[in-house]
Amino acid sequence: MAYKWYQSKYKGVRYREHSTRKHGIVPDKYFTIRYKVNGKAYEEKLGWASEGITAEKAFKIRCEIMEQHTLGKELETLKDKRKKADIELHKKQEEMAKKEKYNISFSKFYEDVYKNVAEMYVKENTFKTETSLYEKWLKPTIGNEKIKDITIQSVEKIENNMLKANLSKRSVEYALIILRKILKYAEEHDYL
Repeated sequence: MAYKWYQSKYKGVRYREHSTRKHGIVPDKYFTIRYKVNGKAYEEKLGWASEGITAEKAFKIRCEIMEQHTLGKELETLKDKRKKADIELHKKQEEMAKKEKYNISFSKFYEDVYKNVAEMYVKENTFKTETSLYEKWLKPTIGNEKIKDITIQSVEKIENNMLKANLSKRSVEYALIILRKILKYAEEHDYL
């Protein structure tokens, strides 16, 4: 669709009007800036007046870009800046996700990650037994600990609690095997 472009009172700033949408009592305007650097013409989209873009703001942005060129700095177009900002945002999101991943509690890891996998790959009776041992002994003892902070003392705490309850050594051993499986899975999937 071909639009009719209007030149604003500012050099290199033009706009088009939306056919139906209004901004106040006037048609909403979409602003772009145009400039030439080293013989190459650029046109960059800025946005709508209803989004806060004005001809004056567009002109200031154009001036900043032209100033870069005048001062001999490497030209960084708005497209480049947006791409750079997207990369930065993506990096921050990855860092946050990684930080969240490393700070996950044992119970959250079990409930959200491990349990779903175990349910698919372990026999039904085994899964029920593991879940029961988790609920009764592992969760109350180390459930709130971050999975990365589980230590030998944490394991000993589980063992002592189970022995105080007069459980057999085999039951204690089985609970610790389950704990080892969970921690091994966490390690294999970069939670540790």
